[in-house]
Amino acid sequence: MSTTDNNIDAAIALRKQGKLAQALAILDSISGQCSDQPSYYFQLGLTHYQLRQLDKAIIAYQHSLLLAPESRAALINLGACHNELGQNLEAIACYEKVLAQHPDTPSVWGNLAKAWHDHNEHETSIYCYRKALEFKRNPQNLRGLALAWRKVGRYDRSRELLEEALQINPDDERAHFGLAMNCLYQEEYEEGLQEFEWRLKLPKQLAFKAESPTLFAQPQYSGQDLTGKTLLVWTEQGFGDSLQFVRFLPLARAKASKLVMWCRPGLGRLFKANFDLDELTEDKNALPAHDYQISLMSLPRYFDPKLEQLSHFKPYLAAVEGDNSIIQPTANKRNIGIVWGAEQLGYEYANKKVPLEQLAPLFDLPGIAWHSLQVGADSNDLKTFAHAHKLQQHGDKLKDFADTARAIADLDLVISVDTAVAHLAGAMGKPVWVMLHKNADWRWNVNIEISRWYPKADLIRQANWGYWGLVVDNIRSNISKIY
Repeated sequence: MSTTDNNIDAAIALRKQGKLAQALAILDSISGQCSDQPSYYFQLGLTHYQLRQLDKAIIAYQHSLLLAPESRAALINLGACHNELGQNLEAIACYEKVLAQHPDTPSVWGNLAKAWHDHNEHETSIYCYRKALEFKRNPQNLRGLALAWRKVGRYDRSRELLEEALQINPDDERAHFGLAMNCLYQEEYEEGLQEFEWRLKLPKQLAFKAESPTLFAQPQYSGQDLTGKTLLVWTEQGFGDSLQFVRFLPLARAKASKLVMWCRPGLGRLFKANFDLDELTEDKNALPAHDYQISLMSLPRYFDPKLEQLSHFKPYLAAVEGDNSIIQPTANKRNIGIVWGAEQLGYEYANKKVPLEQLAPLFDLPGIAWHSLQVGADSNDLKTFAHAHKLQQHGDKLKDFADTARAIADLDLVISVDTAVAHLAGAMGKPVWVMLHKNADWRWNVNIEISRWYPKADLIRQANWGYWGLVVDNIRSNISKIY
């Protein structure tokens, strides 16, 4: 065996031990000796992939395929890199090339199904998952097909597959979570909220727990008597989730002798002004003393399992008394706030965002003063938007959600994609029109134009994946009729 081969073997051994930087250093040191070896580039791709250097992994796999075009493993791994980067058509091309030569590879049918799903081609995804399951009915493909069926509104078929997955592994947290989503979409709240607790065992939540040991130092609340006890409530997931579920705090307040809270920075001032809390902090390392802890999103599971609160809504958030005005409403016009982008790291960001250019027909409507409440990276869209002068821009003034609430209070209407601003306006009892992508999140229910959670919210849905034109047309027509 040559010295080069020995070095490659050493790099493989180090990579398998998790010593990725050392493995990469060896591979880099022999790159000049391996220009004609596809196995070298394959190992280089694997190492970059495990280091999460996906762009470099793609280059390495492409080199490997130039030297060995029919390498099944390199094509599969290249497809995985493209898929993780959201380059779904490139991933699909890789997987289809493998299947052209090896059509009996169930894992590749599953990978292809996921790529089509991520490309919002759910019927094609269903076909591919069913092909994968012809070879092997494993939980991964059962869950994948269940998700695809849910995306096209077939909750019955989705549930059957998830129950089959749970027969294989009763503790499959992803299958339980999928079942929760089905129940919540169908407004089977009691079962849905019970299954929803399995989210706390998903990798993302376990990572949050590992990063936040102080939040979990005390026992989790699961229905214990709170007489003489202090309950800590903590927020999780996105800002919109917190704004939606914070309505349940008073139910916990009625049971606990003391109620304290940790929330994501940006929510504290608003929550402190609106709820009876003994103490609130945005610092995980400075938590109030407490006996039990619970996620905000778990409160209804124990305090309102049938979500009876939804039948007698009253606004539960308001602007902080004494805050200075954020906007100056234009006299003799209807003042409308607009948000076109969501939190970029949030769930389904790409599907939620409405390209600002597609909203342009709204800004010529007479009698309307438009106010941008957009924050974050998407606010930069205004820099290149030809009609930016038609919007008063307030994003840089909105330092927290108390500021946003102050701005919303002075508007006649808010028009927003499915993001935190939509939940905040709804919680304040402000008229809000929510622009929803096809198969929007469970909290907006299915095929209805009103919200169970926010009575003054109107839901304006895509008819087809990715097409916002009809949504904008409907908004323009509705504004013209009302104002």
